[in-house]
Parts: sequence; C-alpha cells; structure tokens
Amino acid sequence: MTDRASPDRRRPSPGLIAAGVLAVVVVVLGLVLALTGGDDEPSGDQRPPSADDTTATDSICGLPNGDLDVLRSAPDTEWELVDGVAAPTIEDAGPGEESQGIHSCFAHSAEGALLAAAYYRLDAASDEVEPDAFTRTRLDPDDPAYGEPAPSRRNDTFDTRALEFAGFRFDSISAESAVITTAHRVKEGPAIGELVTLTNSLTWRDGDWYLTSNVSSSQIGNLSGFVEWRP
Repeated sequence: MTDRASPDRRRPSPGLIAAGVLAVVVVVLGLVLALTGGDDEPSGDQRPPSADDTTATDSICGLPNGDLDVLRSAPDTEWELVDGVAAPTIEDAGPGEESQGIHSCFAHSAEGALLAAAYYRLDAASDEVEPDAFTRTRLDPDDPAYGEPAPSRRNDTFDTRALEFAGFRFDSISAESAVITTAHRVKEGPAIGELVTLTNSLTWRDGDWYLTSNVSSSQIGNLSGFVEWRP
C-alpha cells in the first residue's frame, strides 16, 4: 500500500505562492518598461529642457531665429505713430534697438528682413536722423555708399515722409540675403492716393540685416501681387 503524502508536503505554502506571483509580476513589468521606456523617465517632447534646447539666435540683441520662407500673409504687427507715420513692430522680430532715431537689430527671419526693409524708408525719411549717420549705421559696410549722405527724401511727386505702408512682396530670401519690395500709399501732395513701391536689397551679416544702396522705386496702379500690410 502506497503511503500517502501528507497534505502539507504537497500544498505550496501561501508565502511561496505569493513569491511566485510577485516574480511573474516583476518579469512582466520589466518587459513593459523595456518596451515603453517607463513612466519615470520622460521621452520625446516630455523630456526636460537642457542647455542645448535654448532658442537659437544669430541676432546681436538676442532675438530668436525664425523661418526664412517667403511670407505669403501679413504677420501679426503692431503699429505705432512715429513722427506722424505708422511704424511697425513684430514680436520676436524687431526692431530690437533704437539709437538717435535709427532702428536696428532685426531677427534672422523673414519677418526680421521685412522690418529691416520697412525701417529703411522710415529712418531715412526721419528729420531726427542725420543722413550720413543712417548710411554709416544701416548700410552694409561693403556697400560703395557706406558713410555717404542718404538719398534725397523728396522728388517731384511725393515726399517719402508722406508715405503709408500698404503691402509687401518678397522677391527673394535666403539665410544671407533678401530682396523685398514694400508698397506705400501717398498721404499728401499732388500724388495723394497713389501707390508707389520701394525695392530694397538686404544682406545678413554680423547679427543683423543690413541694407544696400541698391534701392529702386516705381508707381503702381494696384496691389496685385502684394500682401496687404497696413495700419
């Protein structure tokens, strides 16, 4: 007759069962953590910022870099009257500095280039700014007109101080240069109500957009081909 084993010898103790279950749970949890990375360490966009994550800037006054794509719609712009003329500012694009009526420090972005072109007209037309001071400050130092008096503010049709922004057009833009045409409506004089354009060539160097003396103007009948941009 076969001896029967004692029930206590065949039945695992409760402590042994609990230990086995815990071992299975640990193994499964380990697999889950290995596959998902766990919850304790953030991943992707959740990881904490490091020193390398700070916003990149090439600007002399710390304005952040931005897209260098052609602008096909008007950026969010604030307008402020300066000497009776509406002057634009764009958050994170400029102007970042102003000294003796001359605005400078524009972001390395399409918006920064647009503002640099806009302030060519505003600063060069300002009575506060000495013409040669403007060309020494805002013209590319390699430009042949660097340090020379700025062009006349007047012609037979309009005074550049009587122009109000109406729109813009990007003819080209890259990390090193841009060609931007701004459209303006004449506010007074014999050509009141007419539209004129100013085409500016800019270069990026030493942390800012600088202008060149390669500026041309023309009269247009409408804003076809331009993005409307006005106060």
